[in-house]
Amino acid sequence: MALGSIIFALLPTRLGVPAYILITTGYALFQTANNILATPPATVAAGTRLTFAVAVGFIVVAILIACASEVKACAACPTTH
Repeated sequence: MALGSIIFALLPTRLGVPAYILITTGYALFQTANNILATPPATVAAGTRLTFAVAVGFIVVAILIACASEVKACAACPTTH
C-alpha cells in the first residue's frame, strides 16, 4: 500500500489521465483483494451499490453544473430579432 501511494505521488503529470486511471485502478484492485476475504459477501455487495450510487450522484451534479453554465453562457449572448 505504501509503495502504491509513493508511485502515485511521484507520477509525472505529463503521463496524464491514462496513467492516473491505470494507477488508481490497480490500487483499487489491490485494496479489494486485501479486504474482500475478510468481509461477508453481503457487505461487499452493499458497499458496491453505495459506491455506484455516490458515483451516479456525482455524475448528476456534474451534468447540472454543465447545463447551468450553458444556460448562463447562452443568456449572455446577444439575440438578433
